[in-house]
Amino acid sequence: MEASTGDFISFMDQDDFLDPNYFKDLHKQVEEYNSDIAICDYKFFDQKTPQNLAVITNEAKTKSTGVYSTDEWMTRLGDFYQTIEIPVIVPWAKIIRRSCIKDVSFPHDRSLAEDIKTMWKFYLNAKRISFKTNPDYINQQHPDPAKKLAAMMYGSVNALEEQIAFLGTRGFDVTSYFPVYIHYLKMALNFSKQLGDVDIYDQVSFKLNHLEH
Repeated sequence: MEASTGDFISFMDQDDFLDPNYFKDLHKQVEEYNSDIAICDYKFFDQKTPQNLAVITNEAKTKSTGVYSTDEWMTRLGDFYQTIEIPVIVPWAKIIRRSCIKDVSFPHDRSLAEDIKTMWKFYLNAKRISFKTNPDYINQQHPDPAKKLAAMMYGSVNALEEQIAFLGTRGFDVTSYFPVYIHYLKMALNFSKQLGDVDIYDQVSFKLNHLEH
């Protein structure tokens, strides 16, 4: 990112694809809403059936279409993690005005859950964020081993803890983050239990016990 010189930055996984209208549609979104970050939806497929493209649609995602100020977006981001989901969490399926990357970098240790640890900082640097449901990004899905999923979910728990603490200190209403935080804790608990990962299981159990009693 440090070497970039353009007005906008876009990310893409090496084995994914873009609809021919991907950049055109996102640029239109920027012009329509004066967005600093413009987000679209995505289609996905797996290696066994690449001809079958699927899109996850729901009413909550459709209702989330529009443009948001920084305060509106950061206040609702916890909800968006569970409604819009993947396009909000990952760096792809969007274009980002270069000014939004100021003082932000992905973890240099290549840690798991690096996306959710980083994207909220881009959003906080933006003045206006927009979302539309056109699925112009095409993502290839890969089954992750359970051990990786357990570590990823616990990494997401830690990332949410940082977000909640920082945004709360900044005076944002962080209520929307609590349901997804507990959801990620429960997923980390299930994966660590299946794997017999005592360290993650004990840490997650401690937090859940205090939150639910």
